[in-house]
Amino acid sequence: MLAPCRSFPEFLQPEDGSRISLDPDFHSARAPSTSKSGQRITTEAGSRAELVLNDQTTVTPDPRTSLRIEQTTQGPSIQLEQGRINLEAAKQPAGKFISIEASGTQVKVLGTRLDVRVVQKTSGGRQTVVRVDSGRVEMASAGQSVLLGPGTIGVPDEKQPPVRSSLTFEVNELIALFHQSKALAAQSGREHALPGIVDFTTGTIWSVVLSKTLQPAGPNRFSLRLKYPAFRAKAYTLDGAEIPVEGTGTTLYLNTGSMETPQQPEFFILKVPGIAGLLTERAQGLNEYSLPGSTEELPVLLQLHLPLSAHIANLSPLPRATSTERNRLLVTVLAAVRLPQLYE
Repeated sequence: MLAPCRSFPEFLQPEDGSRISLDPDFHSARAPSTSKSGQRITTEAGSRAELVLNDQTTVTPDPRTSLRIEQTTQGPSIQLEQGRINLEAAKQPAGKFISIEASGTQVKVLGTRLDVRVVQKTSGGRQTVVRVDSGRVEMASAGQSVLLGPGTIGVPDEKQPPVRSSLTFEVNELIALFHQSKALAAQSGREHALPGIVDFTTGTIWSVVLSKTLQPAGPNRFSLRLKYPAFRAKAYTLDGAEIPVEGTGTTLYLNTGSMETPQQPEFFILKVPGIAGLLTERAQGLNEYSLPGSTEELPVLLQLHLPLSAHIANLSPLPRATSTERNRLLVTVLAAVRLPQLYE
């Protein structure tokens, strides 16, 4: 059995013992009944509801959502037929988990906050989108599975393997640059250089960093002394998951204890915002950005994020790629330069 459903301001109205439909024409401060395991629950247009399972897991369906919830020997099982749900999962006993099935995709939840929705594509197929806010989730489709950490999203088309990415655009860009660097280095038989992103629109630098720069600071805890205030800095794995951090002064502490593999990562992504003086003004409306050249280091893939209105008068070396994304101009270059040092 499921615990009583809560709704606000509407309530769940049972229909002939097999279906619970949430209709905005009804109003009540309390849910009128307890839903049975396996019943279909449907929310109508303009309605909101919150369902509370016996373990205090909350399931919040969007309007026009249809789902079934069953209690199995392995734990609660949710069949999402259409629409979208937000799940705040209670910690499950050993050996048990919450499972969600949507359009042929299976999601195993071990205790987390996540969002699951079924998308009807214009091509006629369906797509499952799983967004993880905290904790971790195992997602499987078409015989392949991926683990999703906090700050990641998994998207499989119907009957297709899942694709994992970060919720943060720059992290995805930097991961792509990292793999491009490896491919370029393999062509010459050399070790790849670590790429970076310089975002002039926000004064932020993103960089792939070697783990050997980290200092042990306790069990599954590491520190890095920055050259800038650490309270706004962030860190991510090369799988796109956000690493829990805290900043004190110029010291950034990374806590990997809640990660899929709590050991020190080989590489990680570092975001340092609020860096002033990236551009040097040369004349009215003309600014310059330059980096010191390097004959000792390998060429580095560097992506520049500029306002859409920016006009590049001169760029050396010539860009490898140029695109516009999210109201920004993205320019990628391969140059033998030293990137700005973010840490000591």
